Amino acid sequence: MADLADRLVPVARALLDPGETLTGCCVATWQKTFSGGMVAIAVSPTRIVVQRLDRRFTPTGTAISLPPDRIARAELMNGIGGSVSAPSLILDAVSITVALSPVDGDRLRLMLMGSGGQIQHDGIAALLSYLEPLLEASP
Repeated sequence: MADLADRLVPVARALLDPGETLTGCCVATWQKTFSGGMVAIAVSPTRIVVQRLDRRFTPTGTAISLPPDRIARAELMNGIGGSVSAPSLILDAVSITVALSPVDGDRLRLMLMGSGGQIQHDGIAALLSYLEPLLEASP
């Protein structure tokens, strides 16, 4: 199987506009009540983009673009659901759950695994950095 970076980076770059900077990317499981699926998360300085993927890393459906003004609430949890701080997530967690409530649309519950190599680690760090100001502003 190809390296995660070799498969993920081209998908993530395609989600961004020409000239937009990719600060990080990672994969997650989008958890729903009775289903779930793999997604790519592309992080830029101005937004995150979530795109469903099939098992061959082919994008399916429409990507969800989330600039800060489209996120009503953001929450971080460790793998078992307890609240934790952003710095401890990078150092201590095996899995991280990010719950995002867009101002319009369905809530996104994204589980990120710490395994996956440097691309996954860097992508999670970029996502947490992007979300940090929103976490402070969440009620």
